[in-house]
Amino acid sequence: MRIATVGSCLSRQTARAVPFSRILNSVYHNRSDRLLETLLASGENLKPHDELCRLLKIDPGEEGEFAAANLLRNQSAEGFGAHRLPDCAPFHKTLASARFDMILVDNFMDLGARLYQIADAAPCFCRYPRAQAPAGHTLGRRLAPEESADNFRQILSLLRSAQPAAQIVFIHFPTGNYPRARQDRANAFLECLKVPDGVQVIPPRAVRPRFADREPQHFRRAEYWRYAMEVLSLRARWRWQRAWRTGDRESHAGVGP
Repeated sequence: MRIATVGSCLSRQTARAVPFSRILNSVYHNRSDRLLETLLASGENLKPHDELCRLLKIDPGEEGEFAAANLLRNQSAEGFGAHRLPDCAPFHKTLASARFDMILVDNFMDLGARLYQIADAAPCFCRYPRAQAPAGHTLGRRLAPEESADNFRQILSLLRSAQPAAQIVFIHFPTGNYPRARQDRANAFLECLKVPDGVQVIPPRAVRPRFADREPQHFRRAEYWRYAMEVLSLRARWRWQRAWRTGDRESHAGVGP
């Protein structure tokens, strides 16, 4: 099953738990406003990785999953949608040229990420050691819940239009392991969210973190299996509804005057 994931480890690890899955693209570290801009521009707004590193004063050879250079690679022209997939094409190209069976989307980035405003480039998500951001780099605000919800409405519509035969599932990132302020933002987002027809939604649920004292965004393996089973249950319903709509259209098309 050919899958794209958009968001974070929640979508990625859920996809990995789906039997016979093959992940073609995996978009990380793109907040919804930047993601929407990139999809609307078909990637023409993206800069090469080396140029992003130069503008943000980051060593491009820095290694590690959470290294700043890796965060910028996921927002670059060559690395968009290629997290831990070194041989894949950028997501905006695959979206137009390949056929996906499933697209999983989550909103992890929108619940807390703030982007750096820099000269000569669009805002970027990056991490610097505390109080060591270069001069002239201004850290922007978080997205308001209603802004995030509207961005995702448009993103999901674009994905639906680009991949009409794919099952698309939006997984609301669970926030029970976070402080109350983030939980409140998540609840406000959910109240504002409206998804296009044919897009399925998994609401937030209680999950067990992989480590009790750190990394609340990563869960125990069994949690991802639970998400995968729910996605597959939704897939069975989606396929039945899709077959019914197709059959209904064909029966009406065959009715004469």
